Amino acid sequence: MARGSLLKDWGFARAGEVTYDKHRAELLDEGLDVITGLWSGQPFSYESRHYKISDMTFLPTPVQRPRVPIWVGGTWPHKRPALRAARWDCHMGYRVYPDGSQSALGPDDIAAVKKLIESERTDSAPFDICVGGYPRPADAGAYRRQLDNASAAGATWWNEYVIGAADGIRERIAGGPPR
Repeated sequence: MARGSLLKDWGFARAGEVTYDKHRAELLDEGLDVITGLWSGQPFSYESRHYKISDMTFLPTPVQRPRVPIWVGGTWPHKRPALRAARWDCHMGYRVYPDGSQSALGPDDIAAVKKLIESERTDSAPFDICVGGYPRPADAGAYRRQLDNASAAGATWWNEYVIGAADGIRERIAGGPPR
């Protein structure tokens, strides 16, 4: 068995994908090197453990410069996903507990992620932290306070999770963003 933890199967194994987190991390790191190299619009070659590309030119290049922003997700308090994100443009994470349960990042988690990323980041370009997944309380004021607390801790983007039956989703969307 490979070293690393076996991920909860979100369909990876059924699609023939790797299920060990350390192996998936290697694939992601190398894949990000590949896509950014291809986005250069110049002849690109790359050889690694998982990928081999010989003199390929990818056109057209992205309009955004220096490239399309890359948001990297991951679990907190594991540091490696946040450190990976620090090399790119955004951390989009969630908290995982020792028993495997999960939750959205709370303000203390957001502040800790921000501190870690700032301590490691060498690029002066803006960096985002995207959070979300909090259940939307019926009390709009309580919801606004959740968002304000996340923002004060360092979150720059909010990702609203809309899960459930179609009618409930339509109702949430029609309600618009929290005000």
